[in-house]
Amino acid sequence: MNFGDVMDELDHVDDPDVLERMKTNPALHDALLMSRPQNWWGTGLKPEVLFDIANHDGIPVVRVPSSAILLELVVAPDRQTKMAVLLLRKQEILNDCKTAICDCDDPSVADAYALTGAAIAAYETGHHEAAMALAVSVSEPLATWASIPGVQSFRSETAQEDWERYRKQRGASKYRWAALELSNDRDQFALPHNWQYKALIAPIPRFFTPWSPDSGRLLPDSLSRHVVAHQPTRQHFSAENALLALMLATSLLCDAQEWAEEVSKHGW
Repeated sequence: MNFGDVMDELDHVDDPDVLERMKTNPALHDALLMSRPQNWWGTGLKPEVLFDIANHDGIPVVRVPSSAILLELVVAPDRQTKMAVLLLRKQEILNDCKTAICDCDDPSVADAYALTGAAIAAYETGHHEAAMALAVSVSEPLATWASIPGVQSFRSETAQEDWERYRKQRGASKYRWAALELSNDRDQFALPHNWQYKALIAPIPRFFTPWSPDSGRLLPDSLSRHVVAHQPTRQHFSAENALLALMLATSLLCDAQEWAEEVSKHGW
C-alpha cells in the first residue's frame, strides 16, 4: 500500500458500506482516519449535510454525537426538533463526551481536560447551569485557537503572517475569525480532507454571535458565549444549551489533543 492508494480511496469514505469494506482494505481505513471523524464512519451521510447542521443550527458534529444520533438529526425537520433529539439522548451524548476526552492526556490540554470532565460531571448530577458556565469558559479559548487556519494547516511563519495580514485588513476580531474562514466559497473545501476542519469550526460563529446588553438586540436563542459572559439568564442557561456547550468543548478539546500529538510526532 502506498499513499496513492490512500488518496484513491478518498472518494469512497462516505459510502454506506465503508465499515465492512475497510476490514479488508487498509488504504480505505487510512483514508477514513485522514479525512473523517469516527462518528461519521458508515453513516453514508454527505459531509455537506453535516456541515450545514453544525453551521446553521450550532450543533457540533465532529467526534460527538454518535453516528446513530447524527442520522436522527439529519431527518429532523427543524432546529427545535433537532434539539429535542439531543435532549432525549442526553445521557448517551454525555457518555460519548466522556469516552471522547479520555485520551486527552497531552500536558498542553490538561486544564481543559480536567475542567471539561468537571462540567460533564456537573451536568450528570443535575447542575446544568454550572456545567454550561464551565463548558463555555473552556470552549472560548479553544474556539479562538481552532479558528486560526494557521494553527490547523500552515507549516510556516510566513503563511501564518499572510493570514494575520488578511484578518487585519478585514478588521475581524477573534470572535469573527471562524466566520471569516467559513465565508470563503465552499468550493474551496470540496476536497475530502478539508471537510473535518470546516465542520469542526462550523458551530463557532453561532457560539460567538455578536451581542451585548446595550446592543438593543434580542438575546440569542442558542448557546452564546456573549450572553454567558455579559448577561446570564435562567432562560439561556437551559439544559439544551448546556448540552451544546459540553459537545463543543469536547469536540474542540479532542482536536487540540490531536494537534498536540501531530506537533510532537513531526517536531513542528
